[in-house]
Amino acid sequence: MKHPQDNAEIGNNSARRPKMLIDMPILLLCCSAMLLLGAVLFWNPAPARADLVTNNRDYNVVTGSLQQGGEGLYVTDINSGRMAIFVYDSKVHSLQLRQVISVSDLFR
Repeated sequence: MKHPQDNAEIGNNSARRPKMLIDMPILLLCCSAMLLLGAVLFWNPAPARADLVTNNRDYNVVTGSLQQGGEGLYVTDINSGRMAIFVYDSKVHSLQLRQVISVSDLFR
């Protein structure tokens, strides 16, 4: 008659564990991988748009397309009545000042 304290009994305790408990982490990882793959393949975020307007008491900021092509950032200082036009330079990866004009000159 074997006793539970026997060395053979202690070593076999992990072998009695159900196979489903051992495979559960692998199953969870596979399901999460499939979910992430589906999200990458079928989810299309909205493209960036260049028609945003932001304003407060002192400044108006508008993004828009330029006649020569590309995107421009128009910043208007309401107090001084001047407008600065910035263009994104992809070579330098920064905004470059293109022109500063008076808003009253635009309506002449």
